[in-house]
Amino acid sequence: MARLLRKLTAWLVSGALVVGTTFSFAPLAAAQEPLPPGLEDLEVPGPLPPGQPSDRTGTEKSPESGLRAMASGLTVSPMTSAEDLARALVGSGITITGVSYKGMDAAFGSFSGGEDIIGFDEGIVLSTGKAVDVKGPNQHPDTTTNWCYHSFFLGCLDWLLGDYSGDRDLDKLVPDRTEDAAVLTIHFIPENDVISFQYVFSSEEYNEWVGKKYNDVFAFFVNGQNVATIPGSDDFVSINNVNLNKNRAYYINNADGHLNVEMDGLTVVLSIQASVAPGQANTLKLAIADVADGLYDSAVFIKAGSFVDQPADTDEDGVPDDADNCPLTPNPGQEDSDGDGIGDACDEDDDNDGVPDDADNCPLTPNPGQEDNDGDGIGDACDEDDDNDGVPDDADNCPLTPNPGQEDSDGDGIGDACDEDYAPPHWPEDADLYIVELCGVVTLSWDPASGQNLTYFVYVNGDVYAETTETSVDLTGLTPSTSYTIAVRARDGGGAWAEGGPEKTYTTNPPDAGGLGVTWIKPQPGDTAVAGEVYVIQFRWGDCSGNLFDRTVAVRVRDGATNALVAGFGYGNPIRYEDGIYVLPLDTAQFAAMRNGGIFKIMVYFGSKLRSTTELVILSSGSAE
Repeated sequence: MARLLRKLTAWLVSGALVVGTTFSFAPLAAAQEPLPPGLEDLEVPGPLPPGQPSDRTGTEKSPESGLRAMASGLTVSPMTSAEDLARALVGSGITITGVSYKGMDAAFGSFSGGEDIIGFDEGIVLSTGKAVDVKGPNQHPDTTTNWCYHSFFLGCLDWLLGDYSGDRDLDKLVPDRTEDAAVLTIHFIPENDVISFQYVFSSEEYNEWVGKKYNDVFAFFVNGQNVATIPGSDDFVSINNVNLNKNRAYYINNADGHLNVEMDGLTVVLSIQASVAPGQANTLKLAIADVADGLYDSAVFIKAGSFVDQPADTDEDGVPDDADNCPLTPNPGQEDSDGDGIGDACDEDDDNDGVPDDADNCPLTPNPGQEDNDGDGIGDACDEDDDNDGVPDDADNCPLTPNPGQEDSDGDGIGDACDEDYAPPHWPEDADLYIVELCGVVTLSWDPASGQNLTYFVYVNGDVYAETTETSVDLTGLTPSTSYTIAVRARDGGGAWAEGGPEKTYTTNPPDAGGLGVTWIKPQPGDTAVAGEVYVIQFRWGDCSGNLFDRTVAVRVRDGATNALVAGFGYGNPIRYEDGIYVLPLDTAQFAAMRNGGIFKIMVYFGSKLRSTTELVILSSGSAE
């Protein structure tokens, strides 16, 4: 034995131990094994053999005097007993029959104040380092307690004995050895055939050691089977399986220290659910360990009272996880707009259109093209007012073209602003205004404009006198022997105005003497006819009490230049009386004097007396062309 001690002392002095490796010496929770027989004959090599301490270094937190309770931070208490830890976990339907643990006492503890940090307020914590070191703020990226289980003078002989206090069950999950395991085993009897509880895994290995061999691991073995797996898969939760690049939905990056906890990364609140034998003894083993070396602590937080004999309901929305389309986000209504099996509350693409919700201008309505006609940030597919004109789309006759007035000249339900068949109103080039006055009433009529749902506005000396949809109107109250400027304008149902319109200056008749008189309808001053056509002459005969019928009516037409008689007509040959109006079709083709055009006088007689004369300009057919 003396020879062995000399060899070990010489080896330690030679500096064979790796410089910078931090060791913490603490009593084992379970008794240490004696040195194997024949150790005294062991030749200690110069370099450390495979399984030697890591060449990584870590930072051990400074010792604290008492417990530190930070504002809005975690309070961590050391383990009093394994039974107390187990009792803290148990909720309804679970009876504990036995508890044991393996690991360093300081690796176990209880905590509170974690609601806004971990995701639940209180529970227990198992760590590969010191449980108290999980408290924030995040001061170090490499917080480490490298436990030594077999110490000898100034050195740690874990490597020599091949015992790093890992866990054999965890060893089966990873390719490298496990170290610094903290294991809590609970024997229990459930009332029902299922159990569940909630937890959060965290580690200082994040993010710089992701993908490396230091794949710190933990597991919850129920009757020997690990049930701590990533939702929807058989992969166990570990550094390499949940991180920024893999299963990111379950990972929270705390490298910036925004959460008041020492760990550089942690999972969201997760749940386990497992089938068990009701009314019989079952075993739950909670285990966490470092992998490949004992540096960079990892810890698992388990929610107090969450160990129950009920299906898992991680978000506590009343819907069990195995039936919940958002198991980590409360959504009792289970809304799923796109029917993809992922609830709206947690679906990053609620409408399944390939555009993430945070960039989608219609997150609940498929619109991969992101069309936004009015540029208001709300996509056309879900915008209740696509053209932003104040009229909801379901009532808008041009939902994509602003038209707050909803003008629809042709009444086809398509607004003028977007109607391809719409044409603005316009007047014919030869539109004319016809004026007839009888007993102080001036009757206007005009050629119609083209357009839809037209309204005509009659102006007298620049002021609107009347609005009508007809092509005639009576003017009353005008002063006798007075000149007036009369104009007609047209506007369609969409509010568009026709350019121009007929306009005349008219002088009203002198005051009426009460006698009979002729009122000319056609021709009006300035009217023309074309030689060879039939021009219809119209006039009234009567007084202010009404029109009179008189068979003695006669009409004579004379050449305006020579006063020569061109034609004469009487009642019935071919003058007619229709609805108070005398009508005479004048066939200009029958009279040689009219063939070359000219100015002709039209003279009306009643009782053989001349009652009125007017003129008609007849154009030759050649000049008309």
